[in-house]
Amino acid sequence: MEIAQGTGRTGKRFFGIQIPPDLRWSHFFNLYAASFLIACLMVLPAIIQPLFLKEVINIPSNRAGTINSGLQNMSQIATLLFIGLIGVISDRVGRRILAVLGFLIAGVFFILFGYSKDISLAMGISSVGGQIFVTYVIRFIIGIGIILCFPQTITMVADYTTPGDRGKAMAWHGAMMALGSMIVFGVLARIASTMGLMSFFSF
Repeated sequence: MEIAQGTGRTGKRFFGIQIPPDLRWSHFFNLYAASFLIACLMVLPAIIQPLFLKEVINIPSNRAGTINSGLQNMSQIATLLFIGLIGVISDRVGRRILAVLGFLIAGVFFILFGYSKDISLAMGISSVGGQIFVTYVIRFIIGIGIILCFPQTITMVADYTTPGDRGKAMAWHGAMMALGSMIVFGVLARIASTMGLMSFFSF
């Protein structure tokens, strides 16, 4: 366990969750904010990928389904390849540092994803197939960033809470993940339709 659980009761609570003596309200706030953001990063590519492939990469319409589903699978492939290794590393170096590193990787490469065609052209790759390959590589690295973040938030919920509050804490984690997904589908998708696809990569 990364965070030592205190045995005393402080009387401090975070939305009904008892805060151990060695933690603060800000620890819980940051944890659930991270859960919300990682949900956005997990869902957002699925919203923008079909339009991105069509408008930016100009993929053949008869291959759109295959290419898009392949991109979606990049995160699952990263998970299968690295989940065990990341679990071992998190016990050695700490969960928070991996979560921060994962956010940085996912955030930076999400921006690069939007400019994958420009990156391909800068590398001398002008064919659609080559540009698709570069897109796959970037999407795979985004998947690595996500797998660095997401498991840490779940484990940190357990680290931060006592057994009596763990179920409630996990429920809040699930609620923040659901809220992040709803924001992406309900708000960010509309931004893409009004401000243009590339507005996502200019924040």
